[in-house]
Amino acid sequence: MYTGFKSYSYTLPQEPNFWFGLLYLAILSSFLAWLFYLKLISNIGASESGDMVAMFPAIGGGRSILMGETQISLNLIVGIVLACFGAYLALEKKEIA
Repeated sequence: MYTGFKSYSYTLPQEPNFWFGLLYLAILSSFLAWLFYLKLISNIGASESGDMVAMFPAIGGGRSILMGETQISLNLIVGIVLACFGAYLALEKKEIA
């Protein structure tokens, strides 16, 4: 929409790497992630699996390091640790006295 208002022309990239990357993101990453998330819901229940959303930033940060897209930084490490700790707190079973 922005390019239409500014009268810019836009063409889709023709490189195969662009389309393979787009298919990877659309099919493998997104689709399979939701399938696994739905399987998690069926295994442990909706309320507990909803707390696992707190792990998404940690998983994304870790994957970006493994794929070589992100340099390890203090902010990234602290964010991953805090996301894991938050998920731990959310999923911790409380003992009823």
